[in-house]
Amino acid sequence: MKYPILAISILAAVAAQVIIKSSSLYPLYSRKWLITFALSIICYGIAFLLQTLLVRLLPLTKIGPSMAISTMMLVFIAGIFFFNESVQPKQIAGLLLGVLATYLILS
Repeated sequence: MKYPILAISILAAVAAQVIIKSSSLYPLYSRKWLITFALSIICYGIAFLLQTLLVRLLPLTKIGPSMAISTMMLVFIAGIFFFNESVQPKQIAGLLLGVLATYLILS
């Protein structure tokens, strides 16, 4: 049961960051901005609640870094696909090192 919670928590954190980025495309305090801002807060809340459950079930030394790196990698990929952001070779190297770091932490 802990790994589905882990996946949902990571996806909620990624969704929150993608939604907050999309809210920045709207005028401040407009209706669309308020809706996307509220959705991002909800996603962050879900991620936070699930993370509080996860630290009870898994060692913090493994779960904390692996969640942070996994979230970073997925946000990076989302930035490319959803917002057409440019990618530099150093960023690709960082992404690959993140994959390696996650593997090493969890093994």
